[in-house]
Amino acid sequence: DKGLMVFNVSDNGLYFERVLGSANGVEGGVINDVVIKDDTLFVASTKGLTLYNLDKLKLSTTNESPVPLIKEFWVNGVLSNNDKIPEVQSSSNSILIRHTGIHYPSLGNISYRYRMNEGDWNSLNGQSAHFIDLPAGNYEYELQARSAFGVWSPTSASVQFSVVRPFYLRWWFISLIILLIGAFTIFTVYNRFQQLSQRAALDRKASEMELKALKAQMNPHFIFNVLGSIQRYMLANNAQLANEYLTKFSRLTRMVLNHSDKLLVSLNDEIQALRYYIELEQLRLSHRFSYTIEVSPSFNANRVEIPPLFIQVFVENAVWHGLSPLTGAGKLEIMFEDHGDLMKVIVRDNGIGRKSAMERNPRSGESKGSQITMDKLAMLNETIYRGQARIEVIDLVDQNGTSNGTEIHLLLPRVAVDN
Repeated sequence: DKGLMVFNVSDNGLYFERVLGSANGVEGGVINDVVIKDDTLFVASTKGLTLYNLDKLKLSTTNESPVPLIKEFWVNGVLSNNDKIPEVQSSSNSILIRHTGIHYPSLGNISYRYRMNEGDWNSLNGQSAHFIDLPAGNYEYELQARSAFGVWSPTSASVQFSVVRPFYLRWWFISLIILLIGAFTIFTVYNRFQQLSQRAALDRKASEMELKALKAQMNPHFIFNVLGSIQRYMLANNAQLANEYLTKFSRLTRMVLNHSDKLLVSLNDEIQALRYYIELEQLRLSHRFSYTIEVSPSFNANRVEIPPLFIQVFVENAVWHGLSPLTGAGKLEIMFEDHGDLMKVIVRDNGIGRKSAMERNPRSGESKGSQITMDKLAMLNETIYRGQARIEVIDLVDQNGTSNGTEIHLLLPRVAVDN
């Protein structure tokens, strides 16, 4: 059951030449019959039927070289079609190449060697070569076989395959990343330049507004607090809101400058200045209070006149000393009422009240702006108002007697433009 014994018959007699075993295609088992027909030898065994060419058997000698053959190509445990070997990924690749050699006289005693890309030859033990984690590149695997008599095959069996780079190492991906990094860098530098330019412009504008306001003798605490609030928007890159409030600050300052040499301005201008001022105070206090301004429908706001920024001082006291310390929602109301020959101006807030304000800050009653206003009112009473202007301060309380804000009543003689 080891195979088929072959004898050579010549004029000199009969002698044993070789055994055709499993290495020669005879798969072992019990040989049942042998038939020769023409130039073909048929060998029937319990393992199957094997055919041999008699001419090749007669020519086989110990000087002949074996024929190397590559049988199988496995990639990561999957058998590949030898006609179409797939690209091998570089990450965790495992390549198994199985081969054999055909040389009948060697009786299966054939050794092998291989080389990659025409490099040095390496000996192989057995009929397979295993490669793990080959780096990316193109490869040509060459195989040679040596007979039991030391004869190497003059030609090689070969297979070509490629181990591809991962996508993040391919030229197109690297180029894309470089382009993206370049675009991001340009965008970042440009955006930063725009922000710095915009911030510089806002800073210049704020400085100009601060200088104009100081020249107009506006409350310096108000100026710096408002500009500080605007600067917070700048630092938060909220250029739209920063510009909006700078515009209001600019317009308020321009109105103050334009009215600085005037004794009276229209009620409409005074109300507009109040709106700018109150909205800037809302910005400073993060909109913790709301406001309303009501004008009697009998007034023509463009024809009735009032001292410039005269009401603003009382609004400032209401905001700073009444509404600013308030923990809840604040409310400021300004009303211009028609009282015949007099115009009554009411400034009402739901703040902490004068008593609490004095307890929190004993100096809160020493407002420089209030003193200037009182001096200005005294001057007006000596001139155009003829002693008819007066001020009344009312402390508001709830039903429990708790302070509930302050209300200012200003009674001013009506002065029309045509007067």
